[in-house]
Amino acid sequence: MAPRPVEHRANGRQNYPTSCSYWFFAIESFVNSIWRAVSEIDSKCDFRLVRKKDLTTRLTELISLLGADLEAFYKSGIFARFGELIQFRNDIFHDRQHGVLIEYKKTAFSKVPPLLNQVDVLQSMVIAIEVFNYLRYAFPNIDIMPEVVYFPKGTIAYRKVDFMYESIVETAFTEILKKHGLVTDLVLSCAKELTAKASYFNKYDIAFMISADKRLEYAFNHQRSQIVDGYCHKVAELEDLDPGMFRVPSYGRKIEDAT
Repeated sequence: MAPRPVEHRANGRQNYPTSCSYWFFAIESFVNSIWRAVSEIDSKCDFRLVRKKDLTTRLTELISLLGADLEAFYKSGIFARFGELIQFRNDIFHDRQHGVLIEYKKTAFSKVPPLLNQVDVLQSMVIAIEVFNYLRYAFPNIDIMPEVVYFPKGTIAYRKVDFMYESIVETAFTEILKKHGLVTDLVLSCAKELTAKASYFNKYDIAFMISADKRLEYAFNHQRSQIVDGYCHKVAELEDLDPGMFRVPSYGRKIEDAT
């Protein structure tokens, strides 16, 4: 008989740092993709050199290159919020806080980054959408606002990420807060009134192409198993706690280990 899976509840907080970081990576990939297009057109642009620059420099230099109004981008507040996303991401992954609260003046990021929650994820998402929106018309006659996949009624479809955020995430989060009588300082709406008037690519014919990868066949063993759950169950059997009890982490050393 297969062992019963160990009962547990997923701690959503474990996913928050990854989620915030993914929005940072999404912005970086978005900016780099436009730079790659530039390098394909301009032989003087070496993407291998561009990618060595910090992301803030890559973004601002790209805006200038595209012929957009960099000063307007600064004044919009998007740049400042983007800078705090970079700081927040680094504060999380490089464990830079030490005994003092970190003040984020332009965003609602947690003053104690390791204790981040859903608000921090949504703040990261809002900033990403604002950057996407600003550069969405970098190419003539093309809207490069990223699209996300979803599965309506047994089908597969794509929608712009800003549409999905406004239609589902922002609306649902607002309703959930109202249900529980909660409030947040986070500005849930995205600043979408400003988009770059880019001219760099106007003299080029640019089109998007989608090609299917060759399907790869793998000889998987389709017999269902519970390998991981089995080993988790063995570890759980080592505990001698009564139901409803818990124990805290133990960092003490045994005498024999210390000699």
